[in-house]
This record gives sequence, structure tokens and C-alpha cells, in this order.
Amino acid sequence: MSFTTRSLSTRRLVIYDLLKRTREYHFPTLGIFEWDITDTQAHIEALRDRGVMVNLASLMVKATATVMRDNERLRTRMFHGVRGPFEATFDEVSCNLVILRDTDKGPLLFPAVLRHVDELDIVAIAAKIRSLKTDPLDQLDEAQQMRKLKNVPRVLTRLHDFKVRSDPKYFIERFGTYGMSTTTHEESGLVGGVALGPGTTFYPSRIGPRPHVVDGELAVRTMVLFGVCVDHQISDGMEQIAVGKQLKRLIEEPEHLLGHL
Repeated sequence: MSFTTRSLSTRRLVIYDLLKRTREYHFPTLGIFEWDITDTQAHIEALRDRGVMVNLASLMVKATATVMRDNERLRTRMFHGVRGPFEATFDEVSCNLVILRDTDKGPLLFPAVLRHVDELDIVAIAAKIRSLKTDPLDQLDEAQQMRKLKNVPRVLTRLHDFKVRSDPKYFIERFGTYGMSTTTHEESGLVGGVALGPGTTFYPSRIGPRPHVVDGELAVRTMVLFGVCVDHQISDGMEQIAVGKQLKRLIEEPEHLLGHL
């Protein structure tokens, strides 16, 4: 039997710290919802045919930003300083998007914070996401920050880990109010999962045709699997369900967020 060992890269160490911090200082609970986006996708395509460049990701960002604005507990985060745990509630709504790009060296994931996203219109959100996914990587500060990680000494990543869990100002300046993935995929076979997030995080994932009851009849509809993760130390299950109901209305009924376009 043989094997090789290697040290973790700085990027993997940062992820290791994130998961360790989540396990030790937070109690994430994940609710997985399934919503019908058939009408929403049709509405988006009709808008794009008219030259209004929106997409499903921008709709989901706007929907989650609206929910964050309306729910103070979702904007509240648990911190742990030298004197023990405390809560901090943020006034702003800023989304920390996880962006996936294909590169010559393989897939690259990097975070990008959209500041005051609840105040942006959905077309502006779509333009920003499009820029993050298509602009040359060397022109994106967010991508360059990830590449610079490999040169950061371990002592600084440990200091960063402490500041993230103990200093609300340090946290909000770097990570925004909540997180959301943009790495949706089609027909992977995924039906659920567990995601550890230290605060409010949204995980849209599988999109594809599924049997669904519409007006009492079984039909094939385009469905999205959508995870809502909250810290159970801050929010309880009933709040999570209420958030799911609000998001369902905003995402399944396109007139709420797209009707003015």
C-alpha cells in the first residue's frame, strides 16, 4: 500500500478555516425547496427577445435581496469575540455571489460582493453578473484577489479567520450581508444536499423538467431546486419556511419582479 501526502494550498486552507469556523461557532440548518419556474423562464425569454437583458440569476438575486430587506433576522449574524458571543444586525443588503468560470487551468470559483443589491434594478444586476462571468479575469478585482491567496502566509489567514468571526465591520466590508451561489446546473440527478454556511446563504442548484401538479393536473414543468441556509442560533424553522414562501412567490410569479419591464 502506498500513498502521497501534500500540504493544503492557501485557498484550501481558507476553505478549511471557513468550515471549521462554521462547525464551531454556528448551527446551520438547510431547507431545500422545489419551485416551478416555467412561467418565469418564458417571461424572461420574452423580455430578452425585446432587448431587455435579464436572466434567471439576476431574478434570483433580486428575489433574495428583497427577502433580506424585509427580514431583519436574516441580516443578523452571530459573532464570537474575546468576551463571548454576540449578535450584529446589518442595515445594508449586500450579496456575496459565488461565480464559476472556466479557465485553461480548470474551473475557478470566486466571490463577488454586490453592494446594496436591494436598491439595484434587475437589469443592472444582470449586467453585473454578465460582467463577472464574461470579462477577462485579469480585469476583475474579485478574481485577482482569489489568485493572490496563494502568496498569503498562514499566520495572516489565521488572523483573517479570527477577524471574520469576531469583527462585524471587518466581515461586512469583505463579505456583504448574505451569500448566494450562481452555479446552477441542469439534470445532474441531484435531489438534495447539505451545505454548511455560517450565515444566511441561498443555494439554487438543479434546474430541469419534473412532474408537477398544476390546477389539479399532472404536467411536466421546469423546476428549480433551491436551498435556504440559516444559522439556527439566529433563526428558527418557522422563519425559514416563511422565507421559502416569500421566495416562492417572487420566483414563480414573474410579474412581481419583472412586470414593470
